[in-house]
Amino acid sequence: MHYAELAQARDELTGPGGAFEIEMAAVLGHCLRSYKNAPQNIRAFWLATAAFADRAYL
Repeated sequence: MHYAELAQARDELTGPGGAFEIEMAAVLGHCLRSYKNAPQNIRAFWLATAAFADRAYL
């Protein structure tokens, strides 16, 4: 795969409206890149997995 194709895929995934959209966020006084739609905490993450409870877990 060529670099241009990889860059396009990255931009689609992390750009505005993408599944893994990145934004700048203040974390402990530092400005860091973070996922805009990430769960706010680990509890929210695990609750979101409940929809897949009937599937095998690695």
